[in-house]
Amino acid sequence: MNNRPFIKLKPVARTRKESLSRWLSEWNLDRQLREPDALKEVSNVCAGERGTVDQSCPEVGPADVLLLYPGKDPRDCPVYVAVLRRIGDLFYHVAPFGRFAEPATQDEWRTGRETGPLRVLCLWNSRVVSGDRLTAVWHVDRLDKGEISDLSRLDRAMESGNRLPEDLEGAVGAPLIHPLDPRHEYLEEEFERLNRALETGREKDPAMKLVAEQGVEYGEEIARYRVLHTTLRLVVSSEGEDMAQVRVIDPAGNTSWKLNGGILFNDDGIISEIILKGIGRAPGELFKSEFRVVNHYGQLYRTENDPL
Repeated sequence: MNNRPFIKLKPVARTRKESLSRWLSEWNLDRQLREPDALKEVSNVCAGERGTVDQSCPEVGPADVLLLYPGKDPRDCPVYVAVLRRIGDLFYHVAPFGRFAEPATQDEWRTGRETGPLRVLCLWNSRVVSGDRLTAVWHVDRLDKGEISDLSRLDRAMESGNRLPEDLEGAVGAPLIHPLDPRHEYLEEEFERLNRALETGREKDPAMKLVAEQGVEYGEEIARYRVLHTTLRLVVSSEGEDMAQVRVIDPAGNTSWKLNGGILFNDDGIISEIILKGIGRAPGELFKSEFRVVNHYGQLYRTENDPL
């Protein structure tokens, strides 16, 4: 008798299989280029592309395509992002373009553009960022009306879990199923590459400096908050003189990644760093007044104190 568990797999369209095969070829070539000798050449090329950032660039707005200053890792070449929407006066929802010609997963979209760095938009890697992280940028282009319409339809389908419109089925990659799939490594690399680009050139606002919490030891839990209309909670712990660590947890108390790419902010303009792998850092002053959470889709959530 066969006691092995039955796993029902969804069929993958032929076009997506062919796209995945091409993507794997790109990935393998990328691995070869990261060998020591090749990496030295790539680093020299990337270093040559770095220039002086124009800090007096025009205001960023929805549909803008921006070139970010590359991160400090010598392997990092410039990162391009599309501004999906503006959120209030302080924040933007952005998504980066990938470095390959083929979409890696069903959350990556082939734009149809011929320009190398703008061929695939990585919607899974989108996040909400504050305007001060978009000061060191160059304006490159804008999304046209057709691209904006396609993105809107993709966003609705992904958020609702519904099937993609038929004309967009062939514009995304194959689903990610197997835990040993090399695309897991790729996703982590791209996630960190965008983090480095967003951090580079960001000036620290002196107004973010705040009074230290008195009588609290490093690492001690100081507060918990409910994220309203979700099952998530935020655990706030002290981290040095003026900073706090924020951990997102699920009902079982495990670290949750559901708010990855989001931030915390209050009406005084104090904001946290981006939440990564369920963990964020924020000035202690942020928690002295009511604050909200905005996730990487741009959805806002209020919070309330959850007594310890």
